[in-house]
Amino acid sequence: MEPFRRALSGDTDTPQHDQEPQRKKMRKGTKSCYECRRRKIRCTYAPTRPGICNECHARGSSCIDQEHAPMRAEAAKLRVGDQSYSLRERVAALEHTVSKLVKRMDESDKGILKEGSNWSYIESPTENEKHIDSEISRSVDPIAIKERRAALALRELLPSPAQLDRLLNSTAILWTIWRARFPELFKPEALENPADIGKLLYSIIMTIEQRAVEFDFQSLKVPMTKDKYVEQCVAAVQKYVIDDDDIASSLSGIECIYMAGKYQSNIGRPRKTWLLTRRGINYAQLSGLHLSNNRPAPDDELGVRKLHIWCGLACSDLYQSSILGLPYSVPTHLLIPHITHLLKVKKMDPGEAYMLRVCIPLGSIIDRNQDGGNMSLPLTLKIDQELEAMGKQMGDDWWDSAQISQLSPTEKSSRLWSQFAHHFVRMLLHLPFMLKSNTDKRCQYCHNAALESARQSIECYKGIYDMRNADRIFCKVIDFQVFTSTILLIVHLLGSPFADDPQTRADWRSAMSIARMLRHDPDLPEDSVSYQSASVIEKLCACRDADGRLMSGFKTKNCNQARRIILPYFGSVNIVPGKMLKEQQLQQQQQQQQQQQQQQQNLQNQYQFQQQQQQMSPPNSIPEKQTSTNSSGYTTPQDTPSLPSLYNNQLQTPTGSSSHLHNGAPLPEPNLDVNLNLNLMDDAGGFGNPNLNLDLFLGQGWNFDWMDGQNFQPV
Repeated sequence: MEPFRRALSGDTDTPQHDQEPQRKKMRKGTKSCYECRRRKIRCTYAPTRPGICNECHARGSSCIDQEHAPMRAEAAKLRVGDQSYSLRERVAALEHTVSKLVKRMDESDKGILKEGSNWSYIESPTENEKHIDSEISRSVDPIAIKERRAALALRELLPSPAQLDRLLNSTAILWTIWRARFPELFKPEALENPADIGKLLYSIIMTIEQRAVEFDFQSLKVPMTKDKYVEQCVAAVQKYVIDDDDIASSLSGIECIYMAGKYQSNIGRPRKTWLLTRRGINYAQLSGLHLSNNRPAPDDELGVRKLHIWCGLACSDLYQSSILGLPYSVPTHLLIPHITHLLKVKKMDPGEAYMLRVCIPLGSIIDRNQDGGNMSLPLTLKIDQELEAMGKQMGDDWWDSAQISQLSPTEKSSRLWSQFAHHFVRMLLHLPFMLKSNTDKRCQYCHNAALESARQSIECYKGIYDMRNADRIFCKVIDFQVFTSTILLIVHLLGSPFADDPQTRADWRSAMSIARMLRHDPDLPEDSVSYQSASVIEKLCACRDADGRLMSGFKTKNCNQARRIILPYFGSVNIVPGKMLKEQQLQQQQQQQQQQQQQQQNLQNQYQFQQQQQQMSPPNSIPEKQTSTNSSGYTTPQDTPSLPSLYNNQLQTPTGSSSHLHNGAPLPEPNLDVNLNLNLMDDAGGFGNPNLNLDLFLGQGWNFDWMDGQNFQPV
């Protein structure tokens, strides 16, 4: 600072070490002493003490006039070149320094942006970047400062440039989707926007969860485990993007919220997804994305981008609301025109386009289900006709499963997901009336349609499961949806007679294959969605073998006891004995009584025949080894059993009620009734209540007592 001070003071470079500092000239007429002037108080004298002022006398200090006052020690050490300068000069020097620093930073940023695609600026920020708040003047926009600080914090979680480049150029289906949906993520400017960095982080952690691309956690700035890295990414995006109204309300912020909801849906948290989707819809409405004048031209990339995110949020809200049994937030008249215009201005995959269209009748289904006491069969059939008409518009080739294998992985995944959504929505449409088909013959069509849709949705899920990890998307919510379809199919099978026809065996095989698929990950925790779903299906399928046939020797026990299975977001299944089972039990009891009477009659005839043979035979005809003499000399035949002992021995013959090993103890039969009627209806209304009082979400696990331990023993 020495040259800077000399420049401000205007001194020459010639040092004057021996020159004393000049005194300031006193103002004419001044009478205050040195001490009173320093204290800035009025100097008064008493007539009796003309040599010392009253203030100095009161403090006991020396009263010296200003002309003869001594120089201060620190002032005496100053040379001419080190003269102090005023506060105004200091502020001017500080502003000059700050302006040079800001100008230097702007030039540095411009040079960085010119470097283009080498991504070199994602490395650790410099010390000047970290202390940016102390180097920028107060005149800079505070929102810009906040966004830059958030971008620097989020960039700390990005992997190395080499690892990031491999992810961006990956051929995995996730990155293919992001490349078409969010092209701004693949530009260097994305790393200056905290919301775009948040979308990039969610793309990375979804890739990690899908195990689609090998990820090197040692390439991070701070190496850590997978779970720790995912946790820190989610928390950082939540803090710097989603919880910040200024950043989250931007278009990139709304898209980041949408991707956060997709991630929560993939890991099986529908309630969290629903909350995030509602938050994104609120910001989108505040930004005017729902307005009818949002009709961009095909070449308006920003307008098409706004239209796409609005349709995506609204459709996601419809799907999540249908699962949770909640009303949706966007009326269909604010969605149908936008979907129609989006399909006109943007060239989309047919599967993705159909996924948007199928959500429109889903809104009518939710409206019907919200009024559970006024279910309308004509309205249900009308919605079914709309779904059928939408399906026919796609053509027969689009539904042909034989052509799916010829598609690319992206097209195959898109088609299977859209077909699964169609069948699942149709199953939800007919589900309430399927339960009434036993009492109302008009509902038989709904019963058959629900079963057909459940079978088709299971087949679509199998097609998704058979794809490679890099070509498919793991989603816990779709696992729960296929679990719902499987339970519906088992409900039908358990309520039907003991049939052994090919369709019944095929349905049982499909249910057991879904249980195996849901256990595809050996590292699944016991409270996960897939694990709990597989456990319930396996327990309900315990009476069938691998081919779907009824196990030999299987008989029901304790059929007079009802059973109850609690399925989150599905309801409670009450398993009670049906008429067919009671009739079968009565027939079995009658057959057993007839068999016992016949055995008793045969034994009596055999005993009488043996007695007649003994009376007709001479006494000496009995071999000596077959006689025994008691103490009284009376001989009795040893090989002739008595009637009670013979009868008891015959009753110990194994029957169909238990399984026996040769010369071993009997094995207990599985305590599970398969020929039962299932009652999924509530006491009031006769329909399943979609609004269960369960404040749960699937990510926390299903910690329920699935089955009564006293009445149900798993096989």
